[in-house]
Amino acid sequence: MQSMKCHTGEYPTGVATQDEGRQRGLIVPEKVVRVEKFHDRTIHTLKEILSASDFTHTSQLQPSHFIRI
Repeated sequence: MQSMKCHTGEYPTGVATQDEGRQRGLIVPEKVVRVEKFHDRTIHTLKEILSASDFTHTSQLQPSHFIRI
């Protein structure tokens, strides 16, 4: 896990790091688009899952409804 490196002062994601190289990798305008697309696709897939399972609300989903492939 990336968070396990935090105690060393080396933050792998670039957000909290003092490492200039990692800071340059955090290009917010690009990340915004990627996060928005990820969110939209996640919501779309969730709607497909609800529809396919004949559920009407996410509260009806339980861990037992999912299997790891």
